[in-house]
Amino acid sequence: MREYRRHLGRRVLLHLDGATLDGVLVRADRDTVALREARMLSALEPSDMDGELIVERVALVWMQVV
Repeated sequence: MREYRRHLGRRVLLHLDGATLDGVLVRADRDTVALREARMLSALEPSDMDGELIVERVALVWMQVV
């Protein structure tokens, strides 16, 4: 958890089981991470999402700061 918090405000890639999200990390706590300006990346084209996207930490495979 602490290692994610130091990247608040930075653009990250989150890889979930079968999906990759791109967005700005705005919150990281014990159970969840939250992104704003999130986009789901796919082979066809990225899809933008409005508002704040909350992802459960158990679903997170890896995170990369870009």
